[in-house]
Amino acid sequence: MRARRMNQAAALAVAGVLLLAAPPAGATSLGEPMNLATLVAKAPVIVTGTVSGVTTGKTGNLPYVQIQILVEDGIRGAAAGSTLTFRQLNLPAPQPAEDGRVYVGALPGMPQFAVAERVLLFLGNGNAQGFATTVGLVQGKFSLSGGNLQNDMQNRGLFRNLGTAGRVLTTPEKAMLATAKGVVSADTFVTFLERGVAGNWWGAPAPAGGTGSGPGGSTGSGDTQAPRRPVVKE
Repeated sequence: MRARRMNQAAALAVAGVLLLAAPPAGATSLGEPMNLATLVAKAPVIVTGTVSGVTTGKTGNLPYVQIQILVEDGIRGAAAGSTLTFRQLNLPAPQPAEDGRVYVGALPGMPQFAVAERVLLFLGNGNAQGFATTVGLVQGKFSLSGGNLQNDMQNRGLFRNLGTAGRVLTTPEKAMLATAKGVVSADTFVTFLERGVAGNWWGAPAPAGGTGSGPGGSTGSGDTQAPRRPVVKE
């Protein structure tokens, strides 16, 4: 029994490593903080909305958490009023390992979601099993609360080298772009983002199954199956 538990834990660990090593298009591991231009260029889906459901399940032996978002503002790739559904890898229960350690909860770097939470997401393409995650993992998931907006990186690097030369900016936008770290006004950020996406300031999103280009370099997917968009229900 102990050997079986260890084998299950090892399989989950390997699955997690493989998924993170070759994530759905647009996703990437944690590292140097991405700026807003990179997030936009790598995200085929950008929305604000409220988390309406968080459930767990398995596809084969791979556990997942499924997230549903009631879209409030479909900035790219989804319509307001639709429901966006996607899955990410999860460890729903403690898993013992051979060295005596215990893996608990979601994998490090994966964004966490709670029902009724208001969020802004930069979401990558999904794979055939419905797995997708935010661009840059926690970097591409922002919480909206009390009129403020911030990701788990405390917005570090978000406005660095953004490339807004020649753009007409409002006074609140100029103040926001001078923020090196910390919360910013949600209304100012979303309005600025909408203008940037509509005006194609930072390039087109990564194509499904291909390599996305834009500020900050490119990212490719090692999946053997063509990535798909997260499920959107009108």
